Amino acid sequence: MSLYIKVCFILLLLSSHLLFAHQRSESYSSWSIIHGDNDTTITTIFTIKFSVLARMNWEKGEWEKQITDYVIKSIETIPECHITEGPDVFSSQQLSSLKISWKQVCAKGQVNIVNGAFFDKDPMHSHIARFEVDSLPYPEKLFTNESRLWVEDQTLVPGKDQLKGSSIKDYVALGIQHITSGFDHIAFLLGLLLLNPRIKQLLISITGFTIGHSLTLFLGVLGYVKPATGFVEALIGYSIALVALEFLARKTNRYFYYSKFLFFIWVFFIFIAYLIDLRIALLGLIGTAIFSVSYFWLAGRTSSKNFSFLLTCLFGLVHGFGFGGYLSEIGLPSDRLLPALLGFNIGVELGQICIVILFILLIRSLGMFKFSKKFLIEPLIASSLISLGTYWFLVRIF
Repeated sequence: MSLYIKVCFILLLLSSHLLFAHQRSESYSSWSIIHGDNDTTITTIFTIKFSVLARMNWEKGEWEKQITDYVIKSIETIPECHITEGPDVFSSQQLSSLKISWKQVCAKGQVNIVNGAFFDKDPMHSHIARFEVDSLPYPEKLFTNESRLWVEDQTLVPGKDQLKGSSIKDYVALGIQHITSGFDHIAFLLGLLLLNPRIKQLLISITGFTIGHSLTLFLGVLGYVKPATGFVEALIGYSIALVALEFLARKTNRYFYYSKFLFFIWVFFIFIAYLIDLRIALLGLIGTAIFSVSYFWLAGRTSSKNFSFLLTCLFGLVHGFGFGGYLSEIGLPSDRLLPALLGFNIGVELGQICIVILFILLIRSLGMFKFSKKFLIEPLIASSLISLGTYWFLVRIF
């Protein structure tokens, strides 16, 4: 057992450091380009999350000025332009993001944009930009460290060419890219696989997860529900820890013990949050605590399989708000909202299937090797997921 504890501790240190360093780093923008008779007017809205900025070395009190100057200097527009309005800065605590808007007038001609913002801070950073040229939508552009240039296509003729922006397959690709680059979503799927080793059980749980996140994805993007983004991101981390903890409770048949453990942990955490005046609403923390303790208490007294479906469905609702927040930041076009949502959701499902298949093959291949302590593999994975989920939860809460 001492070896088990040592390995868990090492996994906690390594995985927490590495995954914190490689959390998804993204920013977003929208561009409106209007060609006049003598010049070109460009209006830009640039958005970046506080969680991305928190991993950079700006002093919090000076975020707005320093980041605004940095973004403006990091984006080059060709032909030469000069700013006529702004830059204006808006901080949204509810969306946990910073928005910068400005308008510039450029010489007449084809517009090229070179975006180098934040790639020097994080080479893995990505930026998604939406463009409208003379009120016509262009396909979205994904800027990366290797692809920083956008070129206006002036061969398209309004009224003749069908300029409808990104197609449904582009949003399918975006959904796949989002799920496969999100370490927290991947970790949650690994937890589901631990909890449901049989294919039938796994399909039922993934179905519940799909139902949950599809519902809140649509509700969030359509604007019917607007949860606090920071709290949602924290709950996604907590969902990983709770699924892995449920695996250990089922393995040892000690649901009541874990419910008491969660009760005392949450009482302590809520007390600390109250003392330090945590920005996240205490009501949300109390609700999460009541759900967690009640779930483990009830699961020990009835069929845990049914409760596993309930757990994955409820946390699917939480992950769906995370997906919805991502799409809301991009800014989906109103005339293609449903195809975009459908395509993104299909992409997420395809990505999930590929990840689950990869995990199944990996676990089956490990089962082919003969070595002592093989029975510790699953508890080790579960312990690592608990460590990671708790780490993400605390980092995102604070």
